[in-house]
Amino acid sequence: MKIGIFGGSFNPPHKMHKNIVKELIKKGYLDKVIVVPTADKYNKSYLLNGKDRYNMLKQVFKNDDNVEVSPFEIEGRLYTINTLNYFHKIYPKADLFFVCGMDNLAEFYLWNSYEDILKNYKLLVIKRDDIDFKKEIKRYKKYEDHIILANISPKYISSTQIRNEIVKRGYTKKLREYMYVDTIKYLKNMDAKKYWR
Repeated sequence: MKIGIFGGSFNPPHKMHKNIVKELIKKGYLDKVIVVPTADKYNKSYLLNGKDRYNMLKQVFKNDDNVEVSPFEIEGRLYTINTLNYFHKIYPKADLFFVCGMDNLAEFYLWNSYEDILKNYKLLVIKRDDIDFKKEIKRYKKYEDHIILANISPKYISSTQIRNEIVKRGYTKKLREYMYVDTIKYLKNMDAKKYWR
């Protein structure tokens, strides 16, 4: 069984996150995806509370049988290696992949225990047109077999773009291009705008 650990701040979650997961499963890269929002201790002053990000992700993936949303990191664990080791204990016979964007690969060598991650697990990288995969992978020659470029092209959506839109213009109809209605309602009800000013 191939399981992907899809980590991120998901601040807020949006349609691209779901499209990535659906495409990875549909194209056979993964059989199951575990979505793991980062801890509240993550170094971002504008980060929404972990429980709220978790709840929104549960809404986004509520009808997806092959997707699990885990609160593991929001309960205080921070490093990716800890998360991967934790799920390895739960699924010892599975092939574990860490799903990340090309921007993460570009600075992956700065991550805590990055060599342990590459030695024991695999990276499934989502491409971005503005970053050259062949150039970035050269940095990790020793572990090239453990870094896989997923042949998917989700429409790029930025959480930063969404936050800026909400702060400047409020909850406009334009947001429906990027997010599901349930997520917009959740953000509105919690007055997320005050966290992003």
